[in-house]
Amino acid sequence: MKKFKKVLLAAFILLIVCLSTTTYMISPKAKVTRTLPTEKTTIKASPIKNTDGSVTYKNVKPNVFTSMKQKIGEAGVQVPQGKDGDIEGYGTKIHFKWDNATNLTIAIKDKPWYISNETITGKITDFVHNCGGN
Repeated sequence: MKKFKKVLLAAFILLIVCLSTTTYMISPKAKVTRTLPTEKTTIKASPIKNTDGSVTYKNVKPNVFTSMKQKIGEAGVQVPQGKDGDIEGYGTKIHFKWDNATNLTIAIKDKPWYISNETITGKITDFVHNCGGN
């Protein structure tokens, strides 16, 4: 029964996030805060889809990578030290590898059945762009 409640809670949270028209961040205390769009509009590149199913983001500089790891940690998800590892949160397991220069590759290892890879990749892409990556 506990597992069902966790799955139901995760599904509800993801539904809220996916249906929003603006960017939202969920704090560790489950408060939803709205982030307003900035006045500057820049064109962001789509990630490169690799043959193994992973995606690679370009222009993820050291300050962007550090910012991303910090924000994920602030959301209550444990982030490993270093430039590669696995992150688990909200029923999803993702492997990341950064080349210590500008390329970040992310592979979805496990996810809830009711969420598509494209939805997760889209949310990660939004996150990378919001942190200053391209």
